[in-house]
Amino acid sequence: MALSLACEKSEGLPPYTPKPKPADPYFAQRGILLAWSDIAGQKYVDWLNLARKNGFNMFSVSGEDLNSNEWKKFRSDCESAGIAIQFQDHMASHLLPRDLFDTHPEYFRMDSKGVRTKDYNLCPSSVEGMKVVGQNAVKIASNFQPTDGKYYFWLDDGGDKCHCPDCEPYSASEQALMVENAVIKALRTMDPKATLAHLAYAETTLAPAKVKPDEGIFLQFAPFYRNWDKPLSERSATGKLGWTNGKYLDALRDNLKVFPAGTAQVLEYWLDESMASNWDKNNLAKLPWNKSVVISDLKTYASYGIKNVDTYAFWINDAYYQKFRDVAFINEYGTELYNFRKY
Repeated sequence: MALSLACEKSEGLPPYTPKPKPADPYFAQRGILLAWSDIAGQKYVDWLNLARKNGFNMFSVSGEDLNSNEWKKFRSDCESAGIAIQFQDHMASHLLPRDLFDTHPEYFRMDSKGVRTKDYNLCPSSVEGMKVVGQNAVKIASNFQPTDGKYYFWLDDGGDKCHCPDCEPYSASEQALMVENAVIKALRTMDPKATLAHLAYAETTLAPAKVKPDEGIFLQFAPFYRNWDKPLSERSATGKLGWTNGKYLDALRDNLKVFPAGTAQVLEYWLDESMASNWDKNNLAKLPWNKSVVISDLKTYASYGIKNVDTYAFWINDAYYQKFRDVAFINEYGTELYNFRKY
């Protein structure tokens, strides 16, 4: 395929031959999270071919133009290849459109000064607001239905919680779970087997205590502030905002007391070129791929009973390949993930 040929010409590598793969991989979900723009129209980085060669069995896609013919063909080809399609994104403004603020400010969060605001997120204590959220969740889900029944309706990235008198006693994690419980109830009127992610990320990393997940809610653990130069098992390693890897391991342990380990999912950033480039497409940086860290992390997650893994791979596309002429880390990641066995 185009990727292999490009690598051979630029790097002198031998043709890539998939190794015989053992039966029954430990990790049930072996996924990649991409923007549609990283898939559509690519000449060198052929993600579908890479998935076939390396044992990925899930693509999660975000972005626009998901009604194009190219998208429909990609989805169909994935289904034929046994690769699940999911949709993951921050969805608060779609679940509760901001233009409702003028007529229903009570649907929206109250800031710490006691003022209702539509800047981000919402008020989980608003009964009528949650009805709107549920209705919109069903509408969105009917247009972007995953092939494996897993849904993702994340709250706003970096947004504060609601501070109204009814919501204030609840943490950001608990408020997120209140919204998720409303969403899964609505989704199951359309899809009785639907499941929905509780995203443990940034403000919602710590485990909820005062609110319990309804049936169908699964944990999605995203250690955004961790240290990636060291394995997660090195507890003292410090990442962003003072978060240590140990603090993340403690948060994972506590979350797994609330959510089943068997359905829990890890969302990592091992292949996230957007993060590596500080979210600046005009100044792409070489991905700091660290195979030994990934191998160690897989062992750590498996030790907690987690069997579902995916990673951001935003901006791993033709532009990245044409600048650095190397995407061999995709093969390495897929091989390690597929071949992993819990010892």
